[in-house]
Order: sequence, then C-alpha cells, then structure tokens
Amino acid sequence: MNASLATIFRTIAAAGVACCIVGCATSPQTSPATLGAPSSASQARFTRSIHATASPPAAHAKPAGPGWISPAAASGQGLIYVANGGAVLIFPNSSQSSPVGTITTGVNGAYGIFVDVYLNVYVCNSAANTVTVYAPGQITPSSTYAMNLSRPLYAVADANRLFVGNANGGAIVEFALGNAQSGYTLQTLGAEVDGLALDRAGNLYAAYRTSDGDGAGGIEYFAGGTGAGRDLGITLDGPQGLLVDSKGNIFAVETQGRRCYSEMAYRRGDAFLFGPETRGLPPELVGENSLFIPMRGGNRSLNLANAVAVVVYEAWRQTGFSE
Repeated sequence: MNASLATIFRTIAAAGVACCIVGCATSPQTSPATLGAPSSASQARFTRSIHATASPPAAHAKPAGPGWISPAAASGQGLIYVANGGAVLIFPNSSQSSPVGTITTGVNGAYGIFVDVYLNVYVCNSAANTVTVYAPGQITPSSTYAMNLSRPLYAVADANRLFVGNANGGAIVEFALGNAQSGYTLQTLGAEVDGLALDRAGNLYAAYRTSDGDGAGGIEYFAGGTGAGRDLGITLDGPQGLLVDSKGNIFAVETQGRRCYSEMAYRRGDAFLFGPETRGLPPELVGENSLFIPMRGGNRSLNLANAVAVVVYEAWRQTGFSE
C-alpha cells in the first residue's frame, strides 16, 4: 500500500469461511452515477467487506433432507449467510448462535457469497466452477452460472449484470442476469481475482494477486464494468475481499498482529486490512493497531474468510450493529 493510502486503514492482522450480512451490501443501482473514475490512488476510498463466522450448531432440531430453512427465515430479511464448504449456513442477524437454515443443494466448495438488493443469494462454488443463485427463503438454486468459470471465488451483481472472478487465470466473467451464457471476459493484471465490488455508478473494482495463492497484488478499476482496467496504484500483500460503499470507503485485513482482536475498541469508520494466511501483513504495515486472533495449539492457521468474519462481526457488535 502506498503512503498516501496508509492513513485510510487501521491494520488488522488475522487470517479466516466468507459470508455476507443481508442489508449491508451496497446497492449499485439505487442512485444515479455519483462516483467517477478516481484520478489517483489517493482518491480511491473504500470500505469493509462484511463477514461473519459460524459457530458449531447448538442443539437444534434439523429437519431431514439436504437443506432446510425455518419459517422465521423464509422472508430472507435480517440473515447472515456463511460459506462452509459443502453448505451455506444461515443465521439470524442477532445474538442467537443457532442456524435457522442450511443450503446444500448446488453447493460445492462454497467461498464468496453476495446478496443483492432483492435478497437473492449468490454462492461461488470454487470446487464445482459454478455460481448458484437462491431466491429469498429458498434452498434450491433458481439459476446456475458456469460458462468460462475456473475456481470462482467472488461474485457481485447489480440489476442487470453478474460479475464473477476466477482464481485460475485472473479473469472476470460477466453474465447478463438470467442468461447462463457469459457475455464477455475482463482480464485483470493478476493471476487470481480475490475480491469484486461495484460502486453506485456501476464501475467495477477487482482485487487481484499476481500469483496463485499468496502473492503481492492490488486493485484494478473498470469504468462502467467494461473495457480495459486501470490499476489504482494500491499495493496489497495477498488481498482477500473487497467492498465499495455508497461513499466509496474500504476495509482490508491480514495475518500478523500484536493485540487480540477482542481487545480493540472499534469505532464507526474503521477500516481493516487482511493478508494471506501464511505471511500476514508486510512489516511496513504492522503497527500499534495490528491484531491477532487466538487459536488452539496445533492449528496452523485460520481460513482467511473466517478471520474476516470474526474481526468484522466483533467491530460491528461494538458499534451497536449500526448501519
């Protein structure tokens, strides 16, 4: 990260299953174009990627079948979706720790989850090379996208388009919603796409790594979600996840830390920078606000998305679950 952007972030060292909290996603199509192409990296402002983690299900009567959902979750409102390998766990957006549903049909190697403004849930199945879409309150997919996908990790959609980032090859595949035939492919500067976001004007942002797995990377900007991308000059070590809010702010997180994440007093507007599980943040970004997540002995690391979930949900809790 360059010096001009370093002040945007309070660095968090952690490593972590990705998920999405309904109601926190930005609506790219709900307002006129207000964000133009940033003229420099210092003008690019971002926000946190909202995640949460799954506790082992408490004593809860799970109905028979491949998936289930309680009547309380049927509306799709106020839910947290957690990717957990071969399933997506559904939790209420409250202190309740027991799931209120599980999606398993069509789920295989679930990674990134995106919820659009209509509460449709998009699941990136990295092991199946698909993105499956679930209407509110449904546990079977209403549509499946697969054309030109290769280890998809992240997806983002607006009213008309779906963008999916490949971890193999670093391409972004665009679909017209409801059409399983891909429209076109955008090639990023990286070998792996590790985060996608749309701003309110419909411009696309992609976090990328220059090599598969761990590796340096950055953020690329595609005006209108089309054409050649432009690198924003932000150097990141193993980026993982990206979200642009209505004001254009960002959170990012990595793996080296000095204080337990629960000891930090979080404030609204804080940003997080997460890095790769194996190395964490580069030394120049590890400061007094760097955090760690404690683990039991014998565990090598947390999945990065789990770490994001743990830290960001704690920050959200401390700020009163505010918008």
